Amino acid sequence: MIWITGNRCWTKWRLTFSSADQQLELIHYYYGYIAFLLNEERTKEAKPYIEKGEKLIKEVLKERPESGAAHAFKGSYGSFKIAINKIKAVTLGPESMKQINKAYKLDPTDVQVVADKANLLYYTPGIIGGNKKRP
Repeated sequence: MIWITGNRCWTKWRLTFSSADQQLELIHYYYGYIAFLLNEERTKEAKPYIEKGEKLIKEVLKERPESGAAHAFKGSYGSFKIAINKIKAVTLGPESMKQINKAYKLDPTDVQVVADKANLLYYTPGIIGGNKKRP
């Protein structure tokens, strides 16, 4: 990445993070980019980033099985797949909800976890647990 190699102080600072921290950061970058691509209806471009992100999430969860953020991302990446193919909601929806709810139980103060929980409540149909009015 050009922005990392262009500034030596940034590179040294970045290298102090553990592998899982770096992976979570990259997962977060993918998360934002995937959401942008899906909003622009560029699903074909989003798919490889979903796959890359899911691979990284799996690696982080091996190292940190109690990471709320990793579980939240796992649930959100499942939601991205649902956004691409609504038929997958039947199989991916419950797993996505399970992961985000688990993340919230593990770390209810993590900003990513709270945001993903809010998205889950807002975008899930009320009949299966969504609630647009819940604080």
